[in-house]
Amino acid sequence: MEEKRPDWSEEFKKMDYGLVALSLRSSCGKFQGQWYHQQNGVPTGGSLCVQIANMAVYYCMRESVYSDDSVMANIKTVKRYIDDGSGFFDGTVEQFANF
Repeated sequence: MEEKRPDWSEEFKKMDYGLVALSLRSSCGKFQGQWYHQQNGVPTGGSLCVQIANMAVYYCMRESVYSDDSVMANIKTVKRYIDDGSGFFDGTVEQFANF
């Protein structure tokens, strides 16, 4: 958040984190007449799931792919949609296997 929203106050960021945590803790579902609380993970279909997935995948891709010039040298294009990704690799089979 520091990187993309440096103008947000600490108070606002704390409130924002709190709202995300509340949303994740509040996830529940009904199965065969019984209500269940989500115990782990991000709820499928939850209102924040797309945004959380986008942030997580962006962070992982940035840390492991986008920031590594030797990896990006053979990647011609990368396309993402939420937690799916595709791209064109222009290297050898061996280079791809080591990727």
